[in-house]
Formats: sequence, structure tokens, C-alpha cells
Amino acid sequence: MVRYIPDRLKPTEVKTRTFTGDGSTTTFAISNSLSTNKILVSLNGLLQRQTTNYTVVGSNVQFGSAPEFSDTITIIELPI
Repeated sequence: MVRYIPDRLKPTEVKTRTFTGDGSTTTFAISNSLSTNKILVSLNGLLQRQTTNYTVVGSNVQFGSAPEFSDTITIIELPI
């Protein structure tokens, strides 16, 4: 998906990654060099709290406990 930001000449891409929980995986890949303030993470549509529900470790989002089987994990990488 491409979004346009006013007063910018180029479009800015917002990446959305979707994963499905399996009850044991706690780590999900994102782009390199993103911090917790450059992503939004939701679990079954509910926004998760930075550093409370997940952390960013290198190029991964890591949950404290594994999302349940068939949970939907959505990670939105913001262009800010």
C-alpha cells in the first residue's frame, strides 16, 4: 500500500506484515533498524503495548508469551 504525505514529492510506503500464531512462536520478522516507535502491533485486532506486550530485538518483534494457535498478528511498519 502506498500513502502520500502532504508536502512530500515521493510516496511513502507503509508495510503491513501478517502472521498466524501457532502457540509456540514468539518472534516475528520485520524490516531492519525499526524501533518500537516505528511500528504498530496488533493481536486479533487489538493494539498491543510497546515494551509491555512486545519488544523489538534486531529485526524481530518478540512477544513475552507466544500468541495462541490461529491468533492473527499484524505488524504495520510506519515510514516515520
